[in-house]
Amino acid sequence: MTTILKFAAAAFIGSMMLSAPVAAAPISVAGTCTSAAGPTDFNGTTSGVFGCSKFDSNLGSLLSMTLSITGGITGTIDLTNTGATGPNFFGETSTRFFVGALSGFAFTSPMFTAAYDTGFQVQPGGTTTTYGTFNASNSQSRINTTSFGSYQNAGGLGQFGINVSTLTLLTCSTGGGNGGCSQVTDASASATVSYTYEDGTVTTPEPASMALLGAGMLALGAARRRRS
Repeated sequence: MTTILKFAAAAFIGSMMLSAPVAAAPISVAGTCTSAAGPTDFNGTTSGVFGCSKFDSNLGSLLSMTLSITGGITGTIDLTNTGATGPNFFGETSTRFFVGALSGFAFTSPMFTAAYDTGFQVQPGGTTTTYGTFNASNSQSRINTTSFGSYQNAGGLGQFGINVSTLTLLTCSTGGGNGGCSQVTDASASATVSYTYEDGTVTTPEPASMALLGAGMLALGAARRRRS
C-alpha cells in the first residue's frame, strides 16, 4: 500500500512539474543594412549616410539591439624627393570615423581610426613614387537596452538612418623637408544590426503529462478505497 501511495505521489508531482509554465526564451533576429562609400572625406552628405532595418514589433517585446559599425579606407600615397637620394621618406594616411547621434548607443567620438603607411623608404632624388594600394579598417559595436522608439516600425518596414563622417590626415617625413607627399583615398562604412526579442511563448501541459496526472489521481483513489 505504501508503495502505491509513493508512486501516486511521485506521478502527481511529476505531472505538475511537466505542466508548469516555462518562462519565454529570448530570440535573436538579424536585420539588414546598407553601406556607404566614396572619396574621403564624408562630411554628413549623402555619401556618408546609410541605414539598417527597423525592428519588427510583431515578433515580440524588444529586449536589446546590437549595432556594429565598420569603416575602412583604401588608397595610395605619393612621396616626392626634390633633393638628393636619402632615407626616412615616410607617408601615413589616418582617417578618423565619427557617427551621428543614435539614441541609446554610446559610441565614442571619434568612433575609431583606420590608418596605413608607406613605411620608411629611400626615395631617389628628383622623383615621385606611388606606394599602395593600401587598405585599413576598424569597427566598434554597442548594445542598446534602454531606448527603442527611434528604431520601431510595426511590421518591420523601413530603415533608421546612420550618418558617418570622416576626417583624413596625411603625415609626411621627407628627408629634411626636400620634397612632399600626396594621397588618393576612398572610404567606406557599413553596419550590422541584430534584435533580441522576448517572444512571449509559454509552455502548456502536454498530453503525456496530463495522462501521467490522471494515472496518479487514479492510483491515489485506489489506495484510499483499499485502506477503507
